[in-house]
Amino acid sequence: MRLGLFSALLLGLITESLAFSRPIYLGPGEKEYVARDSVPISTLSYMRADQMAQKVRSLTGFYETGFDEFAFILGTIDPKTGTLTNDRPTVVSVIVLEKLTAEVANAVLEREIFLDDADRVVFTGFDLSVSPDEKALQAELDRLCLAFFAQTCAPVSSLAWREDFRATEKSSGGSMKAWTQLLGKLLQDGTLYYY
Repeated sequence: MRLGLFSALLLGLITESLAFSRPIYLGPGEKEYVARDSVPISTLSYMRADQMAQKVRSLTGFYETGFDEFAFILGTIDPKTGTLTNDRPTVVSVIVLEKLTAEVANAVLEREIFLDDADRVVFTGFDLSVSPDEKALQAELDRLCLAFFAQTCAPVSSLAWREDFRATEKSSGGSMKAWTQLLGKLLQDGTLYYY
């Protein structure tokens, strides 16, 4: 797919602006769970940018200011018309969401690697500095999926995430980059932003 000049310019401006965005640790917000097993995706609504930011904060403790900066792209109420600016994912909104969640994942790992277990928000009860065996990795994935999605990991997703984790761990020479990438992928999952 070829981008037009305007699209390429817009994407360049977004990417440049995202470089200055930085998540702020505020502690976890209020947690809310939606059991999506029983509700068809077509009856669910896509979150606005402020709801996405609150969801990420409730899961990680970090508030990403980029959700405010790119609210018009991610979805917000247009003050002139009173309608939603975006009620479903678009190519641009997915790119913005990927960049924002990658920043949050980096910030979470940078913070939690140095904390005692009681002070952690995401990786409680898990040693991030040690490469986990397959059983421990699967257990942590299941715990994270339960915390993020209120359901266990689908076997296909779980296998793909474990393979990506191992490949990243092998290429980067340690588990920190792999944990960051895994958390980023969990936060980028589109089903997380429906309610």
